[in-house]
Amino acid sequence: VAVAGGPSPYVHTLESIPAKEGDLMMMTYATGGVREMLHNWVLHVERLGLPVLVSAMDKDAVALATEKKFHCLDWSHTAAAEDTSYVRGSEAGFRALGVRKLDVLLPVLRMGINVVLSDVDCVWSSSPLPMFHGKVAGFEDFAAADLLVASDCMDPILDVSVRDPGCYHDSVDKNTGVLAVRATPNGIAAMAEWKVRLQVGEKNEQDQTTFNDLIDGNGRGHRWGMSNAQRSDFKKFGEAWCGSHKTKRGYNKLWAGGEDPETGGAGDASVVARGRTTEGSRRIFDVCLPNVSRHVHIGTFPVTAVAGGHTFFVQQLQSPTATWPMAVHATYQFGDTSDYAFGKRQRFRDWGMWLVDEEEEYITGSRYLVLEEDAPLAPREPWVGFKDLHARGRQHVSHLERVRQRLAHGFAL
Repeated sequence: VAVAGGPSPYVHTLESIPAKEGDLMMMTYATGGVREMLHNWVLHVERLGLPVLVSAMDKDAVALATEKKFHCLDWSHTAAAEDTSYVRGSEAGFRALGVRKLDVLLPVLRMGINVVLSDVDCVWSSSPLPMFHGKVAGFEDFAAADLLVASDCMDPILDVSVRDPGCYHDSVDKNTGVLAVRATPNGIAAMAEWKVRLQVGEKNEQDQTTFNDLIDGNGRGHRWGMSNAQRSDFKKFGEAWCGSHKTKRGYNKLWAGGEDPETGGAGDASVVARGRTTEGSRRIFDVCLPNVSRHVHIGTFPVTAVAGGHTFFVQQLQSPTATWPMAVHATYQFGDTSDYAFGKRQRFRDWGMWLVDEEEEYITGSRYLVLEEDAPLAPREPWVGFKDLHARGRQHVSHLERVRQRLAHGFAL
C-alpha cells in the first residue's frame, strides 16, 4: 500500500520490476513529448490484461505513470533537452533515444524476462503471447525464434511466400516499431550489438536503419562510417566468419529445426526438443551476424497480424482477408502531435482506436447529415495495361474529382 507522500508503487528501478524470469512484458519507451500517444498505448495493452512496463525517459513520463497508475521503469536520469518536444524531429536526439531504450531493454532481458517492445504509436487489439509461444496454428515455429520483427512489406502475397516469408529478402525494411525479443543468449547478443551500432551512428542513421544493417550482415557504420574498401573487407570477413556467401539480405537460410550448436538451444524447450519445423508453419530464418552470433533465429510477423499504417489505413487488408490485426503501427502517417489535423491520432480516431480524448473535446448536441451514396465509381476509361502508362494516373484524378463532387452535393443539401 502506497503511503501518502511516499514513493509511487508504479515507479520502479531494475530491482523492483514486477516480473520474474520466464515472464513476458509488454514494453514501450516514451518521453513527455508524446504523453497522449503513450497513454493510448497503455490503455490498449491494459484492456488485454497484459503486463505493462514503460521505459519512462523523463520526469513527465514518470509523472504520467503515477497519475494514470501504470508501471514504469524510471530512466529519467538520462533525460535530454529534446525530450520535451517531438524528438523524431532531431536526428541526433532520436538516435540517442534509441540508445537509451536499449540501455533499458538489455538488463531486462538479462534478467531472463522476454519482451515485446513496440513504439507508442502502436495499438494492440489482441495478445501477442500465443503467437510468440508458437501456440497459433500456422506459426508454431515462432516458438524457436530469438527475434520476431514487423515488416514494411505491403504485398500480402509476397508476405506469405513459403520460401521467403515476410518479404525477408526484399528491399523493404524490417520495422523495429514492433519487436519481440526472447531472453536467449543470441537474442541478447543481437540487441547488444544493435546498441553499439546506434552509438556510432552518423547523420540520418537511426534505430531501424542500424537494425537492418545488422541483420543484413553489414559492418558497424556501414552507411556513413565506412569507405568502399572497408565495406568490401568486412564482406570478406563476414563470408569467412559465417562460412557462406552473402545473399541480398545478409547471411541466412530457412531454419530447419534443431538446437543451436553454439548455445545448446533457443526458444521454447518443446520446439527445440522437437528438432524439426512444423509442416505448414510460417518459417523463420537461421541468421548469421558476423562477429556476433552464427545462429540467430529471426522471424517476421505477418502484415495481417502486425499491420503498418499503409496496409491498415490505406490498403485496409483487414477487409479482404477478414483478419483483424493484433497490432496496428501507425507508420507512413503524419506526425504524432495534436497540431497534425490529419496525423496518427486522427487515423486512430477514425477507426475507434484513440482512447484518450477528454469529454470536452467532443462536439455534442449537433445534428449530422450522412451521405450514403457510397457505391463504387466505375472508371471513366478502361485500363489498357502497358499501352498507356498514364491511364492509371488519369483514372485516379478522375476518381478524386467525382468523390469531391459527391461531397459537394452533400454540403449543398
